[in-house]
Amino acid sequence: MNELIGRLVAEHGIDRDVAEKAVGIILAFLIKEGPADKVKPLIDRMPGAQAAADASGGGGFGMGGIMGAGAALMGLGLSMPQVQGVTRTVMAYT
Repeated sequence: MNELIGRLVAEHGIDRDVAEKAVGIILAFLIKEGPADKVKPLIDRMPGAQAAADASGGGGFGMGGIMGAGAALMGLGLSMPQVQGVTRTVMAYT
């Protein structure tokens, strides 16, 4: 997980705290909305992934799905291009 966080900080110019929260939001979205047979093995392969997702609190400001995840990421202060880039980096890492 530290490698992924470091990559997000370096590639997208965001703070470490924001990167950690963003990863948690993205992983929580995948756990909630993704196919369990695909997401569970992914989470199991990433040390700290479940804890990061749990720590995110679900985010979303009362919205669900992709809109809630996007709102939560933008609530961290990320711009739309940063949300897209961070999401791509997390998905490529998994």
